[in-house]
Amino acid sequence: MPCCKLVSRLKIFSILVSTALASVAITLSVRQFVSQDTFGPDSDILGNYLQVIGSIYAFVIAFVIFVVWSQYTRTEEVVDQEVGKLKALMLLCDCSEDAAMRHKLHAKITDYAEAVVREVEANTDHRRTFGVAEYEWQELARSLHSINATLPRELVVYEDLLRTLSSLSTVRDQRLTVTSTRIPWVLWDLILFITTLTILPFCFLPVQSLFVDVVMVASMAASLAFILLLIRDLDNPFRGVFNVSFAPYRELLKKREGPISATL
Repeated sequence: MPCCKLVSRLKIFSILVSTALASVAITLSVRQFVSQDTFGPDSDILGNYLQVIGSIYAFVIAFVIFVVWSQYTRTEEVVDQEVGKLKALMLLCDCSEDAAMRHKLHAKITDYAEAVVREVEANTDHRRTFGVAEYEWQELARSLHSINATLPRELVVYEDLLRTLSSLSTVRDQRLTVTSTRIPWVLWDLILFITTLTILPFCFLPVQSLFVDVVMVASMAASLAFILLLIRDLDNPFRGVFNVSFAPYRELLKKREGPISATL
């Protein structure tokens, strides 16, 4: 884990340094081939332009960060809710007097939880799993609907199982919807376009000191690049630095041997 964090930080640092160096190269090229007198008389107009485009940029970035952060927190909520529903199913299965059925249902629940983890991890690594989680979900639902309840106590438990399964299905659909939602490409183009319009004018500012000009442009470019990296990281809740933990699913898998072995 510390090694992964170090690699992530090195990647981010390299991107920021590359962006800063590119902006410095553009600034030096402008100072080399464009006279300061070209933009000197229009420095007030350029300052007003930066205020306007900066305000627009701040509004767009604030909106995007709010959306992706809301999606990230929503993903955490639905993951916790789905695991909670799976745990509730396990507890209801323990109420069955049929040991073989309890064993089967526990196995189906844990198989589904494991399939969800494997499917998300595979998609994160750009590998296909061909609907493993969907198959396990159908198997779980089929197993629950195949329960033959005749006694009054069994009928009550069976109704609770179906009710919990229905609510779990709703939460599962919410998870699939939230986790598949990404920033539209049009919005990404807008962000990149406004970012470019924000940073380029700084390269043409008639600053007398070369040191001040280079530091200002490099810090601005690195800061804007960092903001874009943050948005990209939050846009996918299962990749990057900010990622939703699958520890609740793995904790559920640890119960594979607990209640099951106790009932046999």
